[in-house]
Amino acid sequence: MTDLPLISTTAVNKTSLKFSLMITSVALAAVLAGVWLAEIYREHDARAVLLPNQVITLLPEARPLTAFALTDHKNRVFDLASLKGKWSFIFFGFTHCPDVCPTTLAELARARGHIARNTAGAEDIQFVFISVDPNRDTAGKLRQYVSYFEPTFLGVTGDDAQIANLAGQLGAPYQVAITPGMDNYPVTHSTAVFLLDPRARYHAVFTPPHDADAIGKRFKVVRELEAGDAVSAGDAWIREAPPGMSMMAGYMALRNDTSRPQVLVAASSSGFQSVMIHRTIVKDGVAGMAHASQIELKPNASLIFAPGGYHLMLMGPKRTLRAGDPVVINLEFRGGLVLAVAFKVRK
Repeated sequence: MTDLPLISTTAVNKTSLKFSLMITSVALAAVLAGVWLAEIYREHDARAVLLPNQVITLLPEARPLTAFALTDHKNRVFDLASLKGKWSFIFFGFTHCPDVCPTTLAELARARGHIARNTAGAEDIQFVFISVDPNRDTAGKLRQYVSYFEPTFLGVTGDDAQIANLAGQLGAPYQVAITPGMDNYPVTHSTAVFLLDPRARYHAVFTPPHDADAIGKRFKVVRELEAGDAVSAGDAWIREAPPGMSMMAGYMALRNDTSRPQVLVAASSSGFQSVMIHRTIVKDGVAGMAHASQIELKPNASLIFAPGGYHLMLMGPKRTLRAGDPVVINLEFRGGLVLAVAFKVRK
């Protein structure tokens, strides 16, 4: 058994190229996220986003799924309606898998515990293991297998065409090479965990190696963002530098609408060689600057970056910036939250 990014079943080899293109499009979305953000934030207010990293890639736009029909381990229909009203963590595999599947399901069981303890609870989430090997994975076997890891986990399978239907929509590669006379035939499958939102839309993908704590923390942020509880920025602007000068300052109004403090720890931008968080301090008529290693935004409160106070010190612009030019600056918060803010240059 190998766990490689291949795709097809014995019945759907012709779809390999189509599915390969789908998985490539997901990767491309991650690579081009910076370009997408730059365009979006020229026209809209900034909001918190998760930039692609080693844990999760959040799709630029959630992708609605189309109809499919599978069966769960209780012999009930599992279809689009089964995904609505809950966040769904989807993992493709098979019960005869000796390594990747049990390892991933064990981490997902721990992630579920983390989510139940540290967020709004686990009532609106479900974890679904979809077997790509219906030839061996009966409902009874799936029930026994998934309940070993977590009693609430759901085992699902179906005919080859319907498995390929859903796997193709998510870009989940797999291959089952059934060989007559062989009980332990090779199966390859995706190692990713796919996150669907309560509207049955493909929302994000978790990439290996999977870590329960990281999955729990990232999911907490995703759920808060979807609920509209987020960190936001407005009135973001940069003062145009005089001719020959390579130092600029950025200002904005930050708003924390979450229920917990958010700690700003760093800032970065592809438009500058360096970005630092600073504060102007005036004492006895003498002005000076101090580096701020972190700034805490209190829950449901605002913080203003303005001349004479907090500001972003922008060093070494990589091109000449004039009034009206847009610049995206990423604000990094403790816990992995990244706020991409569109600034405009002013005189």
